[in-house]
Amino acid sequence: MTWQALTRSRRRLVAAFALVIVLSAITTWFVRASIVGPTADPGGRILNTLEATEAALPQDSRVLYRHELEPNWDSCDGRPGTFGWDNIVVQIHFESQSSSDAVVQGVDRAFRRLGWNPDYVNNQPTFIQVGWTRRLDNGSVAKAQLSDGVPDQSAATPRWDLFVAAPPVGPQVSGC
Repeated sequence: MTWQALTRSRRRLVAAFALVIVLSAITTWFVRASIVGPTADPGGRILNTLEATEAALPQDSRVLYRHELEPNWDSCDGRPGTFGWDNIVVQIHFESQSSSDAVVQGVDRAFRRLGWNPDYVNNQPTFIQVGWTRRLDNGSVAKAQLSDGVPDQSAATPRWDLFVAAPPVGPQVSGC
């Protein structure tokens, strides 16, 4: 076999290998798309709407942590019939030196400006919870809750949790 024939043979082998890789990638993409289905938050629009609620935090707030979660395809421990999408979630843990009344009233005003409607107020001597709802552009209803954080004896300032969630587009995890 000549050097040129050997080189041609290698080129064909490399081309065949590349073709197999490309076809495998395309097949994997189609199989995944058919199993998982369309995205549960097209273009991240739902998460963007939920993220806007950070504007409701008091001016003096200091964010301790923030989680933004897009939906994942999930199930209840892999049991048949329970597969679906998780909720879209924004969770912000913050502290503020403002009084409890000032935090709640300020967040309420801001939520109303953002198009949220009051849902409930649970003002107990040991905790505060305030909730809102908002109908999203896709027709689903998002929910938000502000609550004073678990008392932390080492914390110098009061801590709060803002939890905002919306259902995904498509089937939700169920039956858990």
